[in-house]
Amino acid sequence: GVIVVIRTQPAAQRINLSWLHRLGSLAGKERIGELLGIIRAHQHCCHDACRFIEQPPDSTNVLEIAPPVPLQSRVLGSGRQQLEQDYQLGFRCGQQFLLKYGEKIT
Repeated sequence: GVIVVIRTQPAAQRINLSWLHRLGSLAGKERIGELLGIIRAHQHCCHDACRFIEQPPDSTNVLEIAPPVPLQSRVLGSGRQQLEQDYQLGFRCGQQFLLKYGEKIT
């Protein structure tokens, strides 16, 4: 089978949560401890997904749509221009993907 992965980061980029270790000193506070647990679980899931993408089962072909550069927008607080730039970049990436793989996946 074929799995198409749509990424919000360049394909070679991996999640870096090095800042998470600095928060460790605050882990004694109940809410921070809960937050750290959620972030660590998210990090673990992301690493598992990356491993699957890099080494899928033999019967599976993973194809990726990913921007060539990091997106301009953020999770919160992005302006209209940043969102428009990222939309246009994503649209172009999707078009390139369809030109390259469209006939192979239909």
